[in-house]
Amino acid sequence: MVKRGLIIVLAILISLSGMEVMAFKRVIVYAEPEEATSDQIVQKRINKVGGMPNVPEPFAMKNWKETAIGYDEFVFDFTKKGEYLPVGWWDRTHQNMDEDTFGLMSYAGKFSQGTDGSQEAINMMAAVLSATLVGIDKSDQNGHDYVKMLQTFFNKDNGENMILNNPSTVSGQTFWYELLPHFLFYALTYYYPDVENMEDIMRSTADKWEEAVQELGGKYGRAEFNYTAFDFHKMQSFSNERWTEPDAAAGVAMLEYMAYSKFGDPKYLKAAELSMDFLERQEDNPLYEVLLYSAPYMAARMNAEQGKQYDVSKMMNWVFDGGSKARNGWGTITERWGDYDAHGLLGSLNDNEGYAFSMNTFAAFGALAPVARYDPRYARDIGKWMLNAANQSRLFYADSIPADHQSGSAWKGDPQHVIPYEGLRKEGNGKTPYASGDPTFYNWGNTDFSLYSGSFAGYLGGLIEETNVEGILKIDTLKTDYFHKEAYPTFLYYNPYESDREVEVTGLGSEPVDLFDSVSGSFIAQDVNDHANIRLAGGRAAVIVIVPAGGDIISEERQMLIDGVFVAPVAKPSINILSFQKRDLVEGTIEVSVETGVPANETIKNITVSFAGKEIFNGATLPDALSFDTTKFGNGFHRLRAELESSSGEKDTAEVELFVRNTSGESILTAGTDELASWMPIDVMPGKAVLKAGKLTVVEENEAGGYGGITSPTFQLDFSRRTFAIIDVESASPQWALQLHVKGEPWGFYVKQDGTETGHFIIDVMSELRRMHPDIPYIGIQDVELWLVVAGQEGAKAVFERVDMFYQDDEPLKEEQWSGLQNAVSMTEWQPVPSMKGGVIIDQDTAVIQEDALLNRGGISSPFMIVDFAKKPSLSVDITSVTNQWSMMLYIRGQNEALILQAPNDQIGHVSYNIRDRLKEAYPQLELDDSVEMQMWFLAEGEEDAKLGIQSFELSYEANSNFKVWLIAGISAAFAAAMLLLVMMWRKRKSSASK
Repeated sequence: MVKRGLIIVLAILISLSGMEVMAFKRVIVYAEPEEATSDQIVQKRINKVGGMPNVPEPFAMKNWKETAIGYDEFVFDFTKKGEYLPVGWWDRTHQNMDEDTFGLMSYAGKFSQGTDGSQEAINMMAAVLSATLVGIDKSDQNGHDYVKMLQTFFNKDNGENMILNNPSTVSGQTFWYELLPHFLFYALTYYYPDVENMEDIMRSTADKWEEAVQELGGKYGRAEFNYTAFDFHKMQSFSNERWTEPDAAAGVAMLEYMAYSKFGDPKYLKAAELSMDFLERQEDNPLYEVLLYSAPYMAARMNAEQGKQYDVSKMMNWVFDGGSKARNGWGTITERWGDYDAHGLLGSLNDNEGYAFSMNTFAAFGALAPVARYDPRYARDIGKWMLNAANQSRLFYADSIPADHQSGSAWKGDPQHVIPYEGLRKEGNGKTPYASGDPTFYNWGNTDFSLYSGSFAGYLGGLIEETNVEGILKIDTLKTDYFHKEAYPTFLYYNPYESDREVEVTGLGSEPVDLFDSVSGSFIAQDVNDHANIRLAGGRAAVIVIVPAGGDIISEERQMLIDGVFVAPVAKPSINILSFQKRDLVEGTIEVSVETGVPANETIKNITVSFAGKEIFNGATLPDALSFDTTKFGNGFHRLRAELESSSGEKDTAEVELFVRNTSGESILTAGTDELASWMPIDVMPGKAVLKAGKLTVVEENEAGGYGGITSPTFQLDFSRRTFAIIDVESASPQWALQLHVKGEPWGFYVKQDGTETGHFIIDVMSELRRMHPDIPYIGIQDVELWLVVAGQEGAKAVFERVDMFYQDDEPLKEEQWSGLQNAVSMTEWQPVPSMKGGVIIDQDTAVIQEDALLNRGGISSPFMIVDFAKKPSLSVDITSVTNQWSMMLYIRGQNEALILQAPNDQIGHVSYNIRDRLKEAYPQLELDDSVEMQMWFLAEGEEDAKLGIQSFELSYEANSNFKVWLIAGISAAFAAAMLLLVMMWRKRKSSASK
């Protein structure tokens, strides 16, 4: 394209209602492209991507397509000879199918693999999909149909009838190992619909996942995914009491939306919506594994296609930020490791200061590339991350890192270096970075070369392509946009340089086409074929859609269409918080930097900035300097939130969680290295504290071996309050743990399990304590010690820098928030009772409470409420059903036991209590004349899975209740008097008429 020419700019006039169909005009402007479109550039920022270099160093982009093709040739050659070769074999057991199938090792030289039935779906299906993405037909390769062979993972012989990770296994073990095989199988069905049984298996399993969503609460209108897995034999959720995998919601949403797009059944769409609604409700990051990577894509696509308003920004930052409650410390590396940029690699941020995984990084490419098609505001930062991640991912391969920086340089079985290491550690064997993996570290394999990781490399090989400008990639946004509607070729380009670059767009074909950039909302070339040169402004991205020349342009249902085909969603505003990263520590007065943008022909109507729910700015124009004093807020975690509304009524938000730590704030326990040096050996597993050169090292000295540590002085801890522990760990050799010891107990309770992770830890103490020890009996104030434990070998040690503990409670509800009649929906967010766990689902107008505790007694607790006993509170409850018995208790914060308001019984109907009088009768020693912070506990009991149904309840003060009684009585008396008067007037009129 010549430097100056005809630039066609769209006047995008989209109806706010999204229902009106409007024609677009083509306006011809003589200008440079960037001049014509600069006011239309509206981009969202991904928090962590801002800390990545524009151009990573050293820059050495691997030929990813060549790598993926070479990998396919290597692993599917079952005749190879050599150490730990071949890595694949023929499986002729005919498990779940009549034909032969194949197997692949998950690692080269893994001890426990290589026999029929030991192969993994997530490895083999990814290998077939990867090859497909780089243009290999795996349904007919050298006479073999590798796609059909994957049906061995459809476990029908054992009656599961689900696609699982092994040919003969059961569901109900772990969500991600049971959802990822389905996802990969569905993606292959998209590419190979004509392979026998593919569509049938996809539909039957989509039906079962839809049924699972219903059983997870969907039939009550609200699905719940805070479980470990779903058991399809029992058709119920499963929790192993060790971890949960809430990001399964993203995986299920992906499966069900693919099924809806393929088959059109609205039940699949509803299941996808219920799954995404769960994610939308979450405030804390639910990331466990790769399933969450699909959440931003699902949110963007369903927003564009279904008119939803899912928070793409929140879900996008979940992928990158780390700080997940489900798996603390997993996110994206934003550091330089030694002489190499490691920015953009995904994995653990804490494991030995950083441990990036090749599979996670590769999988994220496939999940995030299509986001730019459905929400072009993310194009720049997705492009920037992909450039970094694609460049740095070469470090997973043996030929891209020095021999002494890797664990398997002695293995010569892969001379083309197409199998990557499982991971890249920040430090290993005294070198940084260090390519390795789990097998040799934990001694269950001969090498760390990971096929299950290399099988995903086709996501890079199939999606990214280098252009004529080094550092500018051509990224295909359609290849992993499975089961999309009719679409035009769409590619993302990002210019990492400060100055403009002229980029050649190739592969345009022989027919004339126009190039539309959905980022700027403009055409940047028209009537071109074969190739075109575009000028891409410095630091900008373009999502180029190759459309028919001169096509008809309309807006319909908040989408821009050309010749009836989706090209871009309605243009939206954006607001970004630039000052901070997630969980940054702040103190004193802080300045906030906010960036805004609105589409062409729109203005900013209003901006609101708040912190911890309190407004700190409201207006249409931001001040030159925006700041606020954090000392006005309690120490702990608070959310900084910014919201923008444009003149069109469209809104956008940005949010980041910050950690306020002012010296004037309350602490339960604070210890730097000097204080830690005075901590004593733990009696039952002694260790010692060694302070040297300002560093505090805890060393195991237990004669029994393996475990030892030091203990804090005894302090008091309120188990009814939300407690956080901040631990800074510099190094661990090999493992460390954190335990809370209640005086009188022989051993401590784990708060953080044994692990090699290092770095900055923020631990929700009570949440972790009750997750790992669900039947721990303690509530209220207890005498405790904090134990720092080192473990894993004799002489184990770890370097600790600081320990800090503090309370951060949710604000208790005030009278105006809790008083009055409350329906079942108000109980949705109630939490499990400590040591008597239960859950709640809403069935139409009833809250169904189900016990989930070992002693067949469990339930839910209300938020804390400020209740004044001097005002004589009363409670009435409408009980609609009970399977065995139910009871009710009240808990006053700080007390060591709850108070029984209603003993176990099977009564159904309306029950009422004068709380103060009833408690005084049962507990005459209690003084109940002041305001307290109180919870209500509703319990179902008497049998396993006991249930209790509550339609409504009302907590009020006696004065208010008396007022209501007198008001009702007064209204009734007035009504009776009016009726009597009407009767008397009627009789009088009748009497007059008769005369």
